[in-house]
Parts: sequence; C-alpha cells; structure tokens
Amino acid sequence: MIIWRGWGILSVFITLLVAGIVGVTFQAFLGRGNATVSFGYGLGFIVAGVANYLFGQQVNAVAPAKKIEAFKEQMRREMWDRVAHGAFQVVSGTPPPANRGEAHQQIEYLVGQASTDAARGLRNIHTLFFIPVQWVGAAEGVLGVVLIVLSVVMSFAG
Repeated sequence: MIIWRGWGILSVFITLLVAGIVGVTFQAFLGRGNATVSFGYGLGFIVAGVANYLFGQQVNAVAPAKKIEAFKEQMRREMWDRVAHGAFQVVSGTPPPANRGEAHQQIEYLVGQASTDAARGLRNIHTLFFIPVQWVGAAEGVLGVVLIVLSVVMSFAG
C-alpha cells in the first residue's frame, strides 16, 4: 500500500517513467548484461532523484514561501486599513497605537506570528510514506549511485 499526501504520489510516477526510460534505453544500446542493466537503472534513479528533488523543492519550499509572502502582504494591508480607520488593536480591549511607529511595530509583530504559524502548515505537505518528496529524490539518487557501483563491481568481477 502506498501512502502519500498532497502531490507525493507524483514522485512514484516520475521515478517509474524516468528510471524506466533511461534503463530501457541503456539495455537497447548496450545489451542485456547484468552490469549494463544495473548501470542503466542506476543512472535512471539518479536522474529521477534529481527530478523528484527539484519537484519536491518547488512544491514543498518555493511555492509555500510565495504563498506566505502573499499572506503577509494581505495581512499588512488589512491591518494598515484598520489603523487608518482607528479600529486597530493588538488584542481586544487594548488602546489603539499612539503613532505610526508604534502601529508599524505592532503590525509587524502580528504578521510575524501569523506567518510562522502559516509556514508550519504549508511546508513539506507533499509526502510519500511520510517523507517529503525532495528527500525521496535524495534517497533515489543514493540508490542510483549504489546501483552504478554494483554495476562497476560486476563488470570487473566477471
């Protein structure tokens, strides 16, 4: 059973597609020896690992960072609008800020708190077997290196 969250299942398809294409291509051009098969699929896993790492970085780090920045800007605009209308309070029952400097300080404090909470909720939500996709890609790269080393050992051994 495959357990994934978000777009994590795509890493399986990326791996099957890329490693399969590279492995079959190596078999077609270099023959069907064990060393050739291991080398081809090892190279395929390295390429798939790089693809999954880049995909994971995009969906688990870059895109959430952009969403967080947009959230922070929207929150700042809303709070400055409240300041302009005299309706801004850090917590209910406290007096409004005395000047723009104090308002700026309070707004940045609230935006910082809210963005930290939002960042926790948005980062690394695309997983495969509870592992973020970019680290699945790193593991595939390591597996590819192991397969290439095995192919070199097999070619020298026999």
